[in-house]
Amino acid sequence: MYNKTRYFVTILNIIISNILIISVSAQEVSDTITEKRFEDLLKMSFDELKDIQVISAAKKEQKLSEASATITVITANDIEFSGATCIPDLLRSIAGLDVMAAWDNNIDVGGRGLNVFQNSKFLVLLDGQRLNNDYSGSVRWKEIPVLLEDIERIEVITSPLSALYGANSFSGMINIITKPVEKIRGLRLEGRIGEKQTQEYHLRYAGNAGKLRFMFNTGIAKTEGWGNRDSTKVEEEVLTYKGYSAKLKDWSELYKITLKMEYPFSKKTGLILSEGVNFGDIATPNLQSSQQKILNTHFSTKNWHQMIRYYYQFSENSEIKFHLSSVYWKDEGNVMPSVSKRYDSEVQYSGPLGTKNYLVAGIFGENAYSESPDITEIRKDNLYGFYLQDELKPVSKINITFGLRYDKHTALNGIFSPRISCIFTPTEKHIFRFGIGSSFRKPSFLENYYYFSMDSTIIVAGLLQKPNGISKPEKIVSYNFDYQAIFSKHFSSRINLFRNNVKDIIIFVEEVPYLYFDRGYVYENTRELSVTGGEVEIRCIIANYLHAYANTSYQKLKYETDTISEKLSVPEIKRNIGLQYKFKFGLFGSINMHYVGEKEAQLGNLYGDEYYFMKIDPYSTIDMNLAYRYQFKKGELQFAITGFNIFDTEHLEYPIWDGGKAYFGLYDDDAKNWSEEERNQYENRNALHDRKILIRLTFTLF
Repeated sequence: MYNKTRYFVTILNIIISNILIISVSAQEVSDTITEKRFEDLLKMSFDELKDIQVISAAKKEQKLSEASATITVITANDIEFSGATCIPDLLRSIAGLDVMAAWDNNIDVGGRGLNVFQNSKFLVLLDGQRLNNDYSGSVRWKEIPVLLEDIERIEVITSPLSALYGANSFSGMINIITKPVEKIRGLRLEGRIGEKQTQEYHLRYAGNAGKLRFMFNTGIAKTEGWGNRDSTKVEEEVLTYKGYSAKLKDWSELYKITLKMEYPFSKKTGLILSEGVNFGDIATPNLQSSQQKILNTHFSTKNWHQMIRYYYQFSENSEIKFHLSSVYWKDEGNVMPSVSKRYDSEVQYSGPLGTKNYLVAGIFGENAYSESPDITEIRKDNLYGFYLQDELKPVSKINITFGLRYDKHTALNGIFSPRISCIFTPTEKHIFRFGIGSSFRKPSFLENYYYFSMDSTIIVAGLLQKPNGISKPEKIVSYNFDYQAIFSKHFSSRINLFRNNVKDIIIFVEEVPYLYFDRGYVYENTRELSVTGGEVEIRCIIANYLHAYANTSYQKLKYETDTISEKLSVPEIKRNIGLQYKFKFGLFGSINMHYVGEKEAQLGNLYGDEYYFMKIDPYSTIDMNLAYRYQFKKGELQFAITGFNIFDTEHLEYPIWDGGKAYFGLYDDDAKNWSEEERNQYENRNALHDRKILIRLTFTLF
């Protein structure tokens, strides 16, 4: 790691030297790109905020109030005010989202009760490019090839959208939209250090050469995600790692390089190119044993994302887009090594049909392949299909959206995903949304093709590797109701109600015996469940310098079939409350309080027909950011202190198992449960989400 760091720093010094020379003659930017951007959102009333442009609900720009799905927008200001170090830091405040950290480098995000370890039921896009890893279907959030300072906004939808986006838009989606290069100019340097041995360094430069606008960003992030503060509490001898003992270590060292270029041929047409590279070393601590440490669970990872997009505008309301992208992932080491590649192409047209209809239509194709020792050979999947969406406005107060998408995958039969949504706006301050849609999740390469055998005793098999194997997608039918009211320029509220019916859930089960094997671990998709619930949120502009919000979520899971092996582990109740503040003398920041209710988990077989059970206690955390911003003629300087979990030094978010006992037992027989002493010892040496205090310094030269 030392050689990698030294090499990286050397390159960084060369880049900084050249950029400083270039920046002397850089074009000075107007106030609309600097101070106005920072001020505007805090000064806008809710009447103005509802007219912010979004894209995710219709694959075209539209006002937030006219979107056919409920969208929560995280703006660039929200990111800056929060002091967040990664995207999940921001998502914990969103009503209807479940954020669960198994360890620092493995964070899972799900919508409305559908969240599991390595969750693949939630679609994540970066400027329209899918980020879900095809091998596992999940998203490794810390490895997304974008730095937070480059994000214009994040659009969050907690209802399914396969009618537009196909597979994985199952419990919802997140679209990360980066800033147009024309809004970024000059040099930006940022450094952050703090507890958990955290170090982060970022460099960005943006400028232009004639018509060509470009932005280059690079960064390094190091941290030790876990590690108990008081290792003296551990009585047993444990293995050491890098000189540290009595701690479960979760080291990560990740490097990122991103490049974005925009070339407008004219006012109507242009080309956008983006590249993102992420590489480094991360760990996967073993959650199933308190004895096994992580000496051999570090592995190297790298991924490369490329995208090119051409657009042509026929008029102000109609355009055609051509999209090509590729993604490459590679994990090396003894923890599920794999290589995956994917190539995507899409053509989309959007434009009016007459005076009352607006059409969005597209065709797409995809080629993906993956190889791993766990799937025995290189596997390839192809995908093609089309989508159509029509927005009808029969009268001024009603918008109706009809959508349909057809997907044909190599391993699946053709799938139609319909959707209908209606927006009723009796007055400008009251908005009603009704929606129903069907979505699906395609099995990952691992779920389809997993294969491993140990002599003739044990077999591990994916859906297509079993005798008479059949591959079916997980399916969901979702019903949604949303009411939003703006009671004044400074107060708004929103109520969401939903019901999701899910079938053909893919789970990993143990069968003893299995065929002629003594034991089999196989994927099956035969379970059904329903999720019912809702969210309530209020927002208040107390003053131009102070915003407040509060929300609460409720979700109730009910299994319609027997539950075998893994069971979804989500809280019924989740609450958030927060403040954003900015004062004229340059002080700004935020305070966010999160409450996550109790939840139960189930995994594997124990004592014959019984299972591992665990009850995870409720917990509350507080995140705070205090920053000071000093502006000078051609730039600005920021200093910030950020604290995560500042009053909570030990809480669990993911169930952990140890040998033959459940961590928090649900058994009547105490012999099968952990004693309080065992529980305390385990906590002291394993999975805790501890306080983290960080200091950040940012220098920007326009």
